[in-house]
Amino acid sequence: DSTLDVMEYIKTINIELYNLIVWDLKRRKKYKVVDDANFDFESFAKCSVVSFDVFDTLIVRPFVYPDELFRYIEKKYSIKGFHHERIAAEQRARLANNKKEDITIYDIYDQIPFKYKKCLELEINEEINLCRANPLIKNIYNISQEYDKEVIAISDIYLPFLVIKKILEKNGFENIKKIYVSSEYKKTKASGNLYKTVLKENKYSRDDIFHIGDNMISDIKNAYDLGIRTFKATKMFDNFLNAPSNYKYYDFWKNHQSLSISIHMQLLSKRFSTIKDKSTYFEELGYNLGGPLALRYLYFVSKEAKDNNIDKFLFVARDGYLLKHVYEKYFYENFKIPCEYVYLTRATVLSSTLNYEKEPRYLETILRLAQKQYFDINVYKDYKSNLSEFKKHYSKIKEWSRTNYLNLKKHLNSCVGDATNVVIVDMTTGKFTSLTGAKELLKDKVSLGFFTFVFNNEIEYPYISLSSYSGENLDDVLTISELLISSPEEGIISMGKNSEPVYERVQDQNRIDRYNSISKGIDAYIDDFLELFEISDDNIISFDDWICLTESYLNNLNIIDKQYLSDITFSKEAIRGMDDVNLYK
Repeated sequence: DSTLDVMEYIKTINIELYNLIVWDLKRRKKYKVVDDANFDFESFAKCSVVSFDVFDTLIVRPFVYPDELFRYIEKKYSIKGFHHERIAAEQRARLANNKKEDITIYDIYDQIPFKYKKCLELEINEEINLCRANPLIKNIYNISQEYDKEVIAISDIYLPFLVIKKILEKNGFENIKKIYVSSEYKKTKASGNLYKTVLKENKYSRDDIFHIGDNMISDIKNAYDLGIRTFKATKMFDNFLNAPSNYKYYDFWKNHQSLSISIHMQLLSKRFSTIKDKSTYFEELGYNLGGPLALRYLYFVSKEAKDNNIDKFLFVARDGYLLKHVYEKYFYENFKIPCEYVYLTRATVLSSTLNYEKEPRYLETILRLAQKQYFDINVYKDYKSNLSEFKKHYSKIKEWSRTNYLNLKKHLNSCVGDATNVVIVDMTTGKFTSLTGAKELLKDKVSLGFFTFVFNNEIEYPYISLSSYSGENLDDVLTISELLISSPEEGIISMGKNSEPVYERVQDQNRIDRYNSISKGIDAYIDDFLELFEISDDNIISFDDWICLTESYLNNLNIIDKQYLSDITFSKEAIRGMDDVNLYK
C-alpha cells in the first residue's frame, strides 16, 4: 500500500535487512521520514528554513472534521444548540469583517447569542486539551532539528497566537523560532500575503524556505507562486482511509458518520500513522474492533448495574475473562462494584443440573461429559437413543452430577461471598445457560443477566441485552465478537473439589498468544481513548454502529485478513451450537 507499509513488513520478517536498508538510505541522505514516496528530500536538505502549517499538519484534532469540536462541547457541557450557533456566528463574523483577510475568535463570539458567550473559554481550553501531534509530520520536525534547520509555523486560524504557541509546545514542538497566525497579522496564506510578511520580516529569500502543509491552495499553490518550495502533506485521516488495505473502514465511514464514529475513526487513523515496531495482526484487530466493543459493553453493564443497586459482578467463563480484566482496569475506580470470575460454562451447568430442556445437543453434551469423566456410556447421534441411554444409566449419572453440583456450588458461593444482589455478565446466548444455572445454584442472590446478543426471550428470569438485534443474519459478526472477547483458557468441563477448573484439553499456545495480542490491542485502544475523552454514550460508538463496522470489515476482507482468520476454527460451543467449521476457508 505504501513505502512505510513495505518497510514495516520487511522489519517484521527480516530485521537485519531492514536495518541495512535504513542505514543505506541515511548514508545517501534519501531516508524517507514520511509515508510518502514523493517527499522531496533534496529540496528539504538544501533549504535553511522549514515552514509548517499547523492544523492537520503539525497538529491534529481527535475528530475528522473541525466543527465536531463544537458538537463535542455541546454534548459534554449540555449546551443545547451550541454547534449550530457557533458555525453561524463565524459566518456572521466573516461577513461583518469582510474587509479584513481574517478574523479572531473574539470577533466570532461578538456575533454569538449571549447564552453561548461562556463557551469562548471552553472552546479554547478544549482545543488545548484535545489537540495532539501528527506522528508522521512530527518525524519531519524531528529531522529538521537534527539537520539544524530553522523552524517556523504559519497558520490561517482564528485562534490567538498564545493559544497556538501553547498547543505546539504541549505537543513537543518547543523549538519553533516564530509562529505566524493569520488572526494576529490580519493576513492569510489563502491570499499569499502572510507568506510575503514572513519573507520580509526575516529577510528570507524564496530559496531559503521549504513549506509543508495539507491545503492544496493555501499551502502549496500560493507558496509555489511566490517561488517557495513546498511539500503537500496528506492529512492523517486521508492517509489512513485511502490505504487500499483500509477499504473496509472507508466503506463504513461513507455510510455512517456521527461524533462518536468520528472519534473512533480518528483514533484508528492516528494508530495507523504511528510506526508500530511489534504490532501483530490480532493486536490491530483488538484495537480496531475489540476496543470499542469492550468499551461500549462494559460502560453499558456498569451503568445498568449501578442503576439496579448491584453489589457484585460475576463474569462468566470464558468470555468474562477479558471483560473482567477490562472492567477492573478501567471501570472499577468509577463504579466501585466488586467482581469475580465464575465457571458457569455450558458444560459445568449441564453436568451439575442435568437440565437439558429437551434439547438434543444438550443431552448429547451431558452424555459425552459423563462418558469422558466418569464411566462407560454410549453416545449416539439421535436424540431418542441418547434419551434411552440417559434413562438407563440415570442413577450413575445422577451420582456423578451430584458431585459436580456440589463442587460448582462451592465455587459460586465462595465467589459471591456476602453479596446479596449479583449479576452474571456473559456475551451471546440462545438458551441462557449461564443465567439459568446461576439462578438454580444461587437462587435469589442473582437478580439479572447481562448479554450482548440474545436469540430468544423465552426465559422466566430477568436479563438486559446490549443489542436490539435479534441475532438474525449476524453469525459472522457474533463470531468475531466471540473471538475478540475471549480467554486464553481452553474449554472448562467441570469444577474440582477445591474450586479449580477442569479443562477439556491442554492449553494451546496459539490460543494464548492470540488472546494476549487481542487483549494488548484492546488495552491500547482504551488507553488512547481515555487520554483524550471521558467515557460517555456520546463519545463511544453505539453497539449498532459497531455491528455495521464489523460487517464492513468482514465484507471487505483482504488477502492478509483471510490468511489470519482462516486459522480460526469455531467450536461446537460457539454461536448457536455451530458445528466445527472454518468460516473463511
